[in-house]
Amino acid sequence: MAVRDFDRRWIFLLMGLLVLLFFRIPLPLSIEPGQPSRDYHQAIESLPPGSIIFLAADYGPSSQAETLPMHECTVRHALSRGLRIVAATYWETGSPLIERVFDEVQQQLQAEGIQKEYGKDYVNLGFKPGRD
Repeated sequence: MAVRDFDRRWIFLLMGLLVLLFFRIPLPLSIEPGQPSRDYHQAIESLPPGSIIFLAADYGPSSQAETLPMHECTVRHALSRGLRIVAATYWETGSPLIERVFDEVQQQLQAEGIQKEYGKDYVNLGFKPGRD
């Protein structure tokens, strides 16, 4: 039997079965935060309530898949600890992302009964030209 006579559908069937098999087998993966992540968390934890932190949101839509979740976690962590946030960006497209994060986190905190007020607990200074 020559290779050209082999029916490709058998390969596709085998690949499909392997994919299904690996979906059924649990893979025990332990994901532990690294030391920089623990240090960052501890830095926020160590601040007394009422402290003001500056949050630079220097990213745009092209990198928001990586950066937006970290930004959101930082805002949520800081506001839930009673810290106040001053945010700004050197990226033209960053200011709407700051607003988006503040709105989403505010809604999450309100659902938990935590009230935060714009201008008192957090503020967006917006875009500042001059990053070059």
